[in-house]
Amino acid sequence: MKRFLVADIGGTNCRLALCLWDHAHKTITQEITHPTASLTNSMDLAHALMQLSATPDGIAIALAGQIQGSCGRTTNANLVIDTNELQPFFPDIPIRLVNDFDAQAYATLTCPCACIRPGNPLPHAPRGVIGPGTGLGSGQLRWITSSWQPIAAEGGHMPFPFTPHERAIQDFFVHKIGREHISFEDVLAGAGLVLLHAFCTGESLDAKTIGTHFLKKPSQTQSLYARFLGRFCQSWMLASTALGGLWIGGGIAIQNQELFANPSFRAELVPTQRTPWTATIPISCFQTTRVGLIGAATSLTQPSTP
Repeated sequence: MKRFLVADIGGTNCRLALCLWDHAHKTITQEITHPTASLTNSMDLAHALMQLSATPDGIAIALAGQIQGSCGRTTNANLVIDTNELQPFFPDIPIRLVNDFDAQAYATLTCPCACIRPGNPLPHAPRGVIGPGTGLGSGQLRWITSSWQPIAAEGGHMPFPFTPHERAIQDFFVHKIGREHISFEDVLAGAGLVLLHAFCTGESLDAKTIGTHFLKKPSQTQSLYARFLGRFCQSWMLASTALGGLWIGGGIAIQNQELFANPSFRAELVPTQRTPWTATIPISCFQTTRVGLIGAATSLTQPSTP
């Protein structure tokens, strides 16, 4: 059995754990959470990881931000991680730094999920993954030569396609955000949920409260958020040609799966005359918020990206 140290560093929280891994069992243990703001550099992360184990078989770090070589910087926090600075703390131990949605793409191979819509996935076809949380991530996994490889993506920053009937919502977001360009992330990430609820009710509540009281039962907030989440699902299936399936993660979706039963979500998944193949794509939702940790561990079992 392998012992992997794994980290899932988001804009709000940093989750660390020891993962016990073999073909039959994948167990996350000793999980601890730190506010991401409490980590100032790679050494802080190294000391936190060493509290779990000093002699792992491998270390994988999923970071919500851009990765360039050995270095990664969080998008929604001021943290820079460099594996070259971590290596002296863990001599001769492989360390892999991946984007958080590269990790979630890997998790489609191993993480438990629930079926939202059945379909007919093609073997070795591209897999798409999205996740609304503090930000809005997207990713894809493609079979290249003889192994699965993640492909970097920034789908959350695509322009949001408001319809003419949604002009009042668009104007509200433009006014509140202060710019004309509104992205999918602006609408579906935590701050977007706050604005969407304010549009519906006039209330200013935090995203967690909105999820607990308005996304788990029928409401205008649930209906609009479900519609817009379905729109992003359809858009990302098209953009990633996800004939192998679409997986949905992110704290907002995983913790509020009542969204998928809302008719507004389903209505956005109707294929067009030119894209009938999207109707064959199965859609699933990860069943654990540990998906980033599991995906990070999975990355250690896969070949490195060329």
